[in-house]
Amino acid sequence: MGFWMTLGRHDWTEVYALLDHPHGLRGGLLRLYDAWGESLRELETAQTTRTWDAIHILLTGCENEKDAKGVPLGPAPARDAVMGGLVLTGGTSRLNTPILLRPAEVRAVDAHLRGIDLDALVRERYPLLLEIGPYSFHESDGSDMVTEGWLAEDFAVLRGFYARAAAAGNAVIKDIS
Repeated sequence: MGFWMTLGRHDWTEVYALLDHPHGLRGGLLRLYDAWGESLRELETAQTTRTWDAIHILLTGCENEKDAKGVPLGPAPARDAVMGGLVLTGGTSRLNTPILLRPAEVRAVDAHLRGIDLDALVRERYPLLLEIGPYSFHESDGSDMVTEGWLAEDFAVLRGFYARAAAAGNAVIKDIS
């Protein structure tokens, strides 16, 4: 069993209506969390394999750790592609809990991903990936996510997904579980 990242595109007007809560953002996030598991329409879903941790390191140059305030390391919007956003449960854990990106954040992630030369970035950060050894990066036969092509495949999934979400003005809810 491993961690996979599932991304869902959602209509921003529906998400915003749930976030607009008399008790503020915390109440709205909890209401959105309840709807996410039940009634919130999903316009599209995409899934990556176990590459989420390696992609975060590739994009940010930072290990997947939190600072003292629960914010994933790395500059926005790079960190937002995988680990950044509002945790719907109000906590700081980013595993096994949905994370929301609002349309402006989705557009920023899309623009960032479109501007990346993946081959150049992999050449630059491959030594760091080897050094850190992110979750499930190395295989028992000595290969890894880069040499097997999985990182590039899942990067393409993310790039396409964020492009469609940004073009439609959607919110994105991510879940790494």
